[in-house]
Amino acid sequence: MDSPIKKTNHEHSHGINLKVGRVGALATMITLNLSFFLVELVIGNISKSNSLVADSFHMLSDLVSFVVALVAIKISHLTNPERNTYGWVRAEVLGSLINAVFLLSLCLSIVIESIKRFFEPQNLEQIN
Repeated sequence: MDSPIKKTNHEHSHGINLKVGRVGALATMITLNLSFFLVELVIGNISKSNSLVADSFHMLSDLVSFVVALVAIKISHLTNPERNTYGWVRAEVLGSLINAVFLLSLCLSIVIESIKRFFEPQNLEQIN
């Protein structure tokens, strides 16, 4: 006995197939992050909000990370087999190390600023 559900051979995709690639995706993220960084920095300084300024610098660290990743991808595709037997494949690993060091320094600067504000509190101003 056959099932009342009709079985069909349904093999096509309903999603949008964009072949942007890693470089295009990173370029898009760099543009978006730069705009968010600038907006948060300006509004954070106007309102004297430590959290907005800290988040804007977190966006800046993301921006630097994306730029480092983009450069690392470009370098990793270079070939020079006579001099570098492995090529430049490890450039992406070094890019990750640079990103980690930058993020740790950002965390340290946020902790120092928070300690300063703990001992010398500042009033927040509201934007009308």
